[in-house]
Amino acid sequence: MLRPLGLGVALLLLGAATLAAAPAAGDQTLSAIVARLEARALERARALGAYRSLRTYRVANEQRNFHREYPIAMDILWPSGKRYQLPEPPPTGVVFKLAFKRLLDTEVENAGPGIQRASAVTSANYKFSLEGREEVDGEPCWRLGLEPRRESRFLIRGHAWVSCADSEIVKLEGRPTEMPSFWMKDIHLVRTFQKVGGYWLPRADRSVNQVRVFGETRFEIDYLRYEFATEAALPAAAPADDPAGAGPSGPGNAPR
Repeated sequence: MLRPLGLGVALLLLGAATLAAAPAAGDQTLSAIVARLEARALERARALGAYRSLRTYRVANEQRNFHREYPIAMDILWPSGKRYQLPEPPPTGVVFKLAFKRLLDTEVENAGPGIQRASAVTSANYKFSLEGREEVDGEPCWRLGLEPRRESRFLIRGHAWVSCADSEIVKLEGRPTEMPSFWMKDIHLVRTFQKVGGYWLPRADRSVNQVRVFGETRFEIDYLRYEFATEAALPAAAPADDPAGAGPSGPGNAPR
């Protein structure tokens, strides 16, 4: 004859069943972080609308003693795309036409709503893993592992650091899962962000590219200042090598 279970045993079994049915605390935290990240990104895009970014583009290949630098104004026309404006007089030469102008044209082409959705750091494009907490330039962040759901030149395998307070990306690092062209053997990307007007916007891009025939080539973008429809000029971004993220940068203290 079976004896009835004691109350203590029954509670233990009930507790075990409840724990088995409930998601782990870490999973709950991760899903909440990603949900807030996605909601904040949409809020930021709608709040900022159209704005202008003044940038400095650089390329350097030490092996071939090659260095070029170009100031560019990029207009972000959310949600339709981007357009760029060249300085006066406009740059000339083979390098600009074959490399930089093609790069700018590609950025504009890729800024349409379809590719924006396909490249965004969202659960539709990535599987996330929560790897802990770290500080980035003094900002407490969640460190998330990024595993693309498909091979694409628009997606990276790497990490995102998300502000614990603001639910926005403070730093991205990784490698594209697919090279953008035959000439590229490997690309390592790092993008850092800065807080401007209450939102985190790009501060600097750094990439080390292994290019066939030419070897290691470094490509950089410094986002100098932003101009918004609601404010002609916000405080300038910090220089890329200023970890404090404060103070003016760039010629004329201009926007990204």
